[in-house]
Formats: sequence, structure tokens, C-alpha cells
Amino acid sequence: CSSDLGGGGYYAGGGGGAGGYISATGSTFLLGTSTSVTVGAGGTAGPQQGAGGTGGNSSLGSLGTAIGGGYGNYAITGAAGGSGGSGGGGGAATSGVTYPGGSGTAGQGNAGGYSLHISGAWVCGGGGGGYAAAGQNAPSSGQPGQGGDGGTGGNWLSLGTYYAGGGGGGLHYAGVRGGYGGTGGGGNGGSLNESGYNATTNRGGGGGGGGNPGYTGGAGGSGIVILRYSGSQRATGGTVTSAG
Repeated sequence: CSSDLGGGGYYAGGGGGAGGYISATGSTFLLGTSTSVTVGAGGTAGPQQGAGGTGGNSSLGSLGTAIGGGYGNYAITGAAGGSGGSGGGGGAATSGVTYPGGSGTAGQGNAGGYSLHISGAWVCGGGGGGYAAAGQNAPSSGQPGQGGDGGTGGNWLSLGTYYAGGGGGGLHYAGVRGGYGGTGGGGNGGSLNESGYNATTNRGGGGGGGGNPGYTGGAGGSGIVILRYSGSQRATGGTVTSAG
């Protein structure tokens, strides 16, 4: 299961944290019985003067709950990102003060990155955490003004499809990009005069943080629940694919 991710914050906002990622093998489901499935909705985009929304939880029967991603915060007040499956990135405010990302849930995700604000130069949010890596801090040198990149998601069963990537941090600075969304559906952060990018649907990634005032954060992507088994089709409901 991967839950939906959190939304990115407005104005140099932190990227949304990815939804929690959990997996299990060898579980038993009895034929002729029903199993409850919940797919979490994506966190809302950070509006003007606001943080992004927290993502919804996903679950499959009694196998556990993947916790929704934490929200990315924004720059007007400056505060830590929200906690969740993975934590959202911090939003920058006071010059010279960094704000941390939110914490992730053990075994499901990682923390978001720190924001950065240097007066008269740049204001940028931290990246949202992903399943396989924490969100990056907004860099203080080398690429001044760049938002922090979102953390990488998980490569499910090593099949090459990634889920639960964090959103990139946004920034208020001309000529430099926002943070890249983490592999696994995370949205890119917005740059100057640019909103954060939405996360990919059904990947459980976080939305990107917004650029300068007047531009919103990106929405988090919805989650996904996958039940995989060998042999001919026996379960019904949802989307069914087969191989071999």
C-alpha cells in the first residue's frame, strides 16, 4: 500500500511528504469473502497564505495502514513541515532561520528537508520526504535559491515502478529552478511566478511547493493498494491485470 501524499505549501513552500509505503508477503485471503480496501485521497494544494493539506490513509484488510503524507509549510509565517508517512518540507520566513521538515513514520517513510531564507537574496522551501530517502534541505551554497529536492520513493518488488516520492520545495528567486520531485510521483517545486506541480495520480507522492506570492502549492497524488498473486484471476474489484 502507498497512501496519498501531502500537498505542497504556498510561496517558497516546502514540498509535500510522500504517503506511507508498506508491503507484506504470504498473506491469506479466503475465497468467497470480501476484504476492505481504502485508497487515500491526495492532500490539497497549499492556497495563498496557507500550508498544503495532509494526505489520507490507505489500507488493505488487516495488513496495516499506510499513513498519509505530511503537508509542506509556507514562507509567510515560517514553520516546520507536517508529519506523516513521510514528512513535508519546512517553509522559510525569518532571515537566517531554518525550519525543519516534518518527521516520517518508522518503516513507512522519511523526514522532510529544512527551508532557507537569506534576506535580500533568496527564500526557498525544503523537499518533502520519500519512502527511500529524506527530503533534501534547501541548499545554502552552490545553487543559491534552489528548492530542496523531494526524497526518492520505493521500487516496488524491484520491478522498476516507484511509489511514494516526496515533492520538491518551491522558491522565490529568479532564474533558478524549484526542487525536483522525488522518483515515485513527487511533483516539482515552483520557481518565480510559478505554482508547485501536482503529484502523479495513484503513486502516493507529494505535491511541489509554490513559487512567489500569488502562486499556490501543488496537490498531493492519490494513493494505491495492490494485491498480487500467482495463477488465474480469483479476486474481483478494482483494476485487474495479468501476465503469463
